[in-house]
Amino acid sequence: MRLHVLFLTGILFLAVLAPDTMPAQSFALAPGSWRVGGTASIRGFRDIGNDNRSFTIELSPRLGYFLLKGLSFDANLRFARSSNQGRTNYLWGVGPGVTYYFGEPSWRLYPFASGRTLFTFTASSDRYTWLGGVGVVLLLNAHVGIVAELFYQFDDFNLDTGQANEFEAFGLQFGVAAFAF
Repeated sequence: MRLHVLFLTGILFLAVLAPDTMPAQSFALAPGSWRVGGTASIRGFRDIGNDNRSFTIELSPRLGYFLLKGLSFDANLRFARSSNQGRTNYLWGVGPGVTYYFGEPSWRLYPFASGRTLFTFTASSDRYTWLGGVGVVLLLNAHVGIVAELFYQFDDFNLDTGQANEFEAFGLQFGVAAFAF
């Protein structure tokens, strides 16, 4: 986990110090632009069916392409480590999403709304995950920004033993985003 924290800190440090060298031929939310980034979160879960709680650390990388001004179609990954009653589990996932950013070229703060779904799996279960979020991207320069997102997540999963369950989570997550245009 320390490696991930150092990596994100290094990206943020370089983004703040990076000069804005590219000419302003377009802007971050223009059609044809790309967004690379993601969020990291630390959160608690409440398992509805089993009345359990767990603690999770998660990384969610994202790659997006802007087809229309402000509208990004995304590929999402998910890597998580959770602990619950002395056990540790790892989760991996992949899926599509869509994000709409509000903003104009002169803005440095871009509010957004996001929806995504993921097929995720662990050593003992397969899951379908739906996430919705609202947040902001604060551009540090023309191409790199800091992301803050409030989210709601719903998981529906089946265990290898044949049992099924659902759970929900909500919270605040932070990350970085880099725009190529």
